[in-house]
Amino acid sequence: MKQWLTLIILTVCISITNAQKGGILNAGASLNSFSSDEFLSENLSTTNVFLSYEWVPAKSIGFGLELQKSIVSNNAEYFDIRLKIGGIINGKHRLQFPVYGSINFYNLKDLDADIKYGKYGYGIKAGIRFYITDHLSLNGGAEYSYLPTTKIGDDEFDEAQGSFNQQGFYVGLGYHFSSKK
Repeated sequence: MKQWLTLIILTVCISITNAQKGGILNAGASLNSFSSDEFLSENLSTTNVFLSYEWVPAKSIGFGLELQKSIVSNNAEYFDIRLKIGGIINGKHRLQFPVYGSINFYNLKDLDADIKYGKYGYGIKAGIRFYITDHLSLNGGAEYSYLPTTKIGDDEFDEAQGSFNQQGFYVGLGYHFSSKK
């Protein structure tokens, strides 16, 4: 919990210091499922909250940092930090289509088997953003991540021992420090 709070504070501080040039602070929730042929007999699922900061120096390209943490699940706990880079289609208009690729540093715990998996993976997140006002937007979309597993419990490996596929949907609210204009 202490790490989560530290990362939230860090994200907010970064967003405040870069607010003058296209900063976007997003918060929301996502529904995710995890599948794996190597590790799971049934899919794991989580409901996550996320906080992200996007720095959009131009109207069509952006960089970001995103934190996700599971809050509701019967069979899994999930936490990840994502470094994002991507583009924004239709960036000068009220209706936009952000598409981001990411590197994910993750920890996934199967509560039924009491085993932790982790390390890093990569993903894509694409959606729709609609400006309600010049500074406030609604966001929604889909995400997919491929998560090779090089850490199982306390054991780390040089090569992936298997992988997880994460897919999900998200909704959120964004505050844009500078106007969309």
